[in-house]
Amino acid sequence: MPNTPHRVVAVLPAIGVFLAVAAVFFAACFGAFTSWDDGENVYANPHYLPVTPASVTQFWSVPYNQLYTPVTNTIWGACAAVARLPQPVGVIGSGSSPFAALPFHALGVLFHAGAAVLVFLLLRRLTGSGPGAVVGAIFWAIHPVQVEPVAWVTGNNNVYSG
Repeated sequence: MPNTPHRVVAVLPAIGVFLAVAAVFFAACFGAFTSWDDGENVYANPHYLPVTPASVTQFWSVPYNQLYTPVTNTIWGACAAVARLPQPVGVIGSGSSPFAALPFHALGVLFHAGAAVLVFLLLRRLTGSGPGAVVGAIFWAIHPVQVEPVAWVTGNNNVYSG
């Protein structure tokens, strides 16, 4: 395995991109749900109260809230299954949630950091420049236009599409 050190070195920039993006958005993991759309889409969604296989598979055949986003709704269903709290917690705005927001936010951050790695790999392939690809991927990932999709749970449907 003489190429092993070379392969490890080739992977380091991708790991660096992932960690840099995760560090930038780390604080978003500790945010609460908002009263904008998080209620009707997540914490007050009747399909998650309680989560059952039938309630989640329904998203694959019928649009919910006039949107056909079965992957997003399935991910949220999985989060809701593990994020159930014994007592409801407050949300930003008004209302309360039976779910902890942390798993929902953390998945958004992880998916976005993973997408940044894919952007890095694409840029490195297109340009042949490792350092340039790192800069381009991080610039794409931390651009202010990315904050809402990553930090807002309902906005995560855009992140999951990546």
